Amino acid sequence: CYSSDEILKIKKLESYKNRLIHNDSGYPLIIDRMTCQSIDTLSDKDKKTIFDYHRLVYKEEIESNLKYDDSNGKLEFLLYFSSGLLVGHVVRNSNYIISLGSQCYKIRHDILSLLAEDCKSQLITIHILDSSLAQFIVDSNSGFLFLQNNKVYTTCNLAEFDRNPWVMAIRKGLTDFKFLRYAELSKRKEDVYSRLFQLGCE
Repeated sequence: CYSSDEILKIKKLESYKNRLIHNDSGYPLIIDRMTCQSIDTLSDKDKKTIFDYHRLVYKEEIESNLKYDDSNGKLEFLLYFSSGLLVGHVVRNSNYIISLGSQCYKIRHDILSLLAEDCKSQLITIHILDSSLAQFIVDSNSGFLFLQNNKVYTTCNLAEFDRNPWVMAIRKGLTDFKFLRYAELSKRKEDVYSRLFQLGCE
């Protein structure tokens, strides 16, 4: 329960949300099937969907990441379906998630939980698109952040990340505290996202 002043603050937080990530389809989507493909076995339709999504959200081509790929281009395309509908994807190699897409925020969390089960004790590097998430990772001590090629990444253990009490709270829909914290720090340019780019420019 929030006071009127708190409600106004929370409404202002909407401007900090990346709509391409913090989206809600309004449908009760549940992942009921997953397939693993290579670039050669991926259907033209699914390839276009994944590559178009990556271009829109990440502002780059998937191919631009291949030069940083240490698996000689042997990328895995994990496709997640709900009643036959492609609702999410992951493009990865052995230790780097190049692209993560989802139809809604819930599916995104579900995909990360499935990856956590799959990777277990393995360290994974992920491109952080959401500046409030970068701050959250530092605050919750759930990953190491670094700047590379003008992008912010985290290297973390996904299983430990998924078990983190702060992450579990977000999965339950308690996201306001994450954005309130980021809003407070970003006004003073003291958020970790801003500081990383400041250090990168020095």
